[in-house]
Amino acid sequence: MSGLVQERLIVAVRAVSTCETALEQTIAYTKERKAFGQRVFDFQNTRFTLADLVTEVQIARHFMDRCIKLHAQGACDMRTAAYMEAINRVANFTRKRGLYP
Repeated sequence: MSGLVQERLIVAVRAVSTCETALEQTIAYTKERKAFGQRVFDFQNTRFTLADLVTEVQIARHFMDRCIKLHAQGACDMRTAAYMEAINRVANFTRKRGLYP
């Protein structure tokens, strides 16, 4: 069963790094893209949406880092590893929003 913990960690690392890259590219894109005479980034709704996504990704990053530390100490149990499934939900949320890549 310890292999499952490590497998979930691997998936979490991939999900978080993908989300971070997607956010960086999306923020850059919204700063260069114009609509209705202004940058998409300058719209209030865009900023709210990006702020929500940045918060979700930062939470996922901190939790993943904690789980990696626990795993290195041999203290990451199955219950904690199961919570890492939430990190995949963050990745799915990012994809649903149509963010890059």
